[in-house]
Amino acid sequence: MTMTELEQRLLALELTVAQLKRQPSPVPDTPDEAEDKEMAAEEELIPGVEYPIVLDVPPYEVLSFPGRLIAVEEGRQEFTLSPEEWASLRLEEDDE
Repeated sequence: MTMTELEQRLLALELTVAQLKRQPSPVPDTPDEAEDKEMAAEEELIPGVEYPIVLDVPPYEVLSFPGRLIAVEEGRQEFTLSPEEWASLRLEEDDE
């Protein structure tokens, strides 16, 4: 896309926005009509076009499962940190 084409598209977009701002916005009569219009707008998405989205956090859910403890074993020692390595983490400074 050349710079001239980009400027032409930008000008056309600015004119369209100006026209839309001059039009009175319709006020829905009931909340159901507003929801229907929102759903219709969502269905009119154009494939391949980037749209701003707001991600929603899924509801927090706690799942409980029955279980039975069958063994307690000492952990592997090859993954432990030396006193020097613990000191290099500076965990005490973060707590203050």
